Amino acid sequence: MRSHQTHSSSAVSFIFFLFLLFSPFSFSTSKLEPVKRNPKRKQSVSAILIFGDSTVDPGNNNYIDTIFKSDFPPYGLDFKNKIPTGRFCNGRLATDFIASYLGVKENVPAYLDPNLGVNELITGVSFASAGSGYDPLTPTITNVLDIPTQLEYFKEYKRKLESKMGKERMEKHIEEALFVQFIQGLWKEGARKIVVVGLPPIGCLPIVITLFSGEALTNRRCIDRFSAVATNYNYLLQKELGLMQMSLAGSKILYLDVYNSLYEIIHDNHKFGFEEVSSGCCGSGYLETSFLCNPKSYVCPNTSAYVFFDSIHPSEKTYFHVFKSQRRIYDSIIEL
Repeated sequence: MRSHQTHSSSAVSFIFFLFLLFSPFSFSTSKLEPVKRNPKRKQSVSAILIFGDSTVDPGNNNYIDTIFKSDFPPYGLDFKNKIPTGRFCNGRLATDFIASYLGVKENVPAYLDPNLGVNELITGVSFASAGSGYDPLTPTITNVLDIPTQLEYFKEYKRKLESKMGKERMEKHIEEALFVQFIQGLWKEGARKIVVVGLPPIGCLPIVITLFSGEALTNRRCIDRFSAVATNYNYLLQKELGLMQMSLAGSKILYLDVYNSLYEIIHDNHKFGFEEVSSGCCGSGYLETSFLCNPKSYVCPNTSAYVFFDSIHPSEKTYFHVFKSQRRIYDSIIEL
């Protein structure tokens, strides 16, 4: 496992895995309408385990030596108490809404947070790290937690869980958990309910439009050739998931379509109450993200009018609508 410099010497001792326990619950916020799940449905998932990049990192990068951080304003502008938790967003992420919907907790914390207690560990944390990806070169350059490292942390987490619950209960807990992201390594470690997220329409990201449109100030339309890459990738991914479903005995592998959800929001923005779709709320909205979106940056007066908060990452309201569009997936997992 790669070592990482932490802000606290005790942080490295907390090697946790995101999970989510399911119990009857409905959530609401002051800004977003409540979404309720049928409380009579069977609760068949013990935990949710999150791996990935900045779209699901609630603050792990706060505790490693990397420039890819967001633990400062204006990030967290609409989060509880306006705290910049390290989420690359003005508020909550889609995984926070999923956790609330499924009844575990309001928000999913970062597993590297040295202040987490045992109950927080059992009810849900995230291994995700902003700047990571499937290409091993990317996280090496940015010094973040790559996917293999996230898996290694999960293995260590299992040993910690076993010391608390015993081996038999731990294995049952993992078997009934919901995993979000990569597959084969998790299956070998006991995962059986896995959700894999596809790529978004990357040609619609403000930073992509800025860098590749050729007329960044006057032509802010999505760049189809980049989104086509995501479409082709998602098609191949779904075929591969089908094959994996047949080869990994006892598994249930589901695909989460964020491409069409975000595409609809961008191209039918007024239906969802958005005014700006091609630039972020922070700074000029064309390039700013991470340290370029900072306390000195201009911030739009109404974050809920923007699909993107910075030049890459969706706003809390966008994450909420993407979450809502995929509720049938979460419900189908509960009923397995």
